[in-house]
Amino acid sequence: MTLVEAYVGLNKICLPDDLCKLPASISTGLSEAIALNTSGNVFKTQDGEVEISGSPTEKDILSWAVKLGMEFNAIRSKYEFLFVFPFNSEKKRSGVAVTYQLGLESCTY
Repeated sequence: MTLVEAYVGLNKICLPDDLCKLPASISTGLSEAIALNTSGNVFKTQDGEVEISGSPTEKDILSWAVKLGMEFNAIRSKYEFLFVFPFNSEKKRSGVAVTYQLGLESCTY
């Protein structure tokens, strides 16, 4: 499976050549959303190569986010996971409740 189309707002972006044209705020937001809402994992081997685990759909989305510059472990380490809502095939949705640790403050989403 391969990600062949992506839309930002109502604008289709062509992959993979136009990834660098995304504004930093959009690629950062996408990276955070993808990293927090997956049961897959991204890690580097001893050789420095990126390995991605998860379902075929998760692997494709995570590999796209890695191309965007996502730092999977850095993003996830900033949050404390309170509850994970697994994907529901009937409702076609999933989600996560997290607390963001910012210095001494924390924000729950």
